[in-house]
Amino acid sequence: MDVSTTCGSGWVDDERAILLENFEQHLHEACLGQVSEIFDGDAPHTPRGYVAQAWSVAELLRAIVEDIEQPHREAAKAG
Repeated sequence: MDVSTTCGSGWVDDERAILLENFEQHLHEACLGQVSEIFDGDAPHTPRGYVAQAWSVAELLRAIVEDIEQPHREAAKAG
């Protein structure tokens, strides 16, 4: 999941944060602290594939740093 692609430029930071918060419960299921390989596209977005996938975890970390934290830092420097 690429949050920057999924969200597009019209989404605000709060909505991106909510998108990431949706993973909080999943981090306590299956393999503790991990993210499953894939999820169904339709609700309830059932996890599928491997219970722990490095690129799934990496994408969440990338989204937090690049899509949420970095824009805040840049705005603080500019303002």
